[in-house]
Amino acid sequence: MPETMELKMKFAIRMKQISIFNRIGKSVKELLDKIELLLLVADTQEPFIYDVSLYVASQLALISPINANAHILRALRISQLSANNQEDVDLIHPGTIIWMTAAGVQNALQLDDWLSTLLKFSDFQLFLYPWKK
Repeated sequence: MPETMELKMKFAIRMKQISIFNRIGKSVKELLDKIELLLLVADTQEPFIYDVSLYVASQLALISPINANAHILRALRISQLSANNQEDVDLIHPGTIIWMTAAGVQNALQLDDWLSTLLKFSDFQLFLYPWKK
């Protein structure tokens, strides 16, 4: 993609490509690698990074739960920053995706990483529908 293209647009294009590749049964590994590189240079203060992190986590949940958990933790950090700024909680919530990564656990290392990630959630963050009181 062009160097001058806005980062948000790059994420949107990569996410759309992943969606299309999934529909036609093509591997998304290379696209996920590219989107992860973009996340490394992204400013976590940007609100859309929260959504991108959870999207990537959902794509990685069954194929690479440890990697997916890293994206969930990024979203948690952003969520905590948003809560400190009194912003609304998004409808997509990290507490919903952590259970998806549990389904991908296949060995003791992945289980240990999943449990470690789970322990970093507050009770509120584990609640699946935080916008309903």
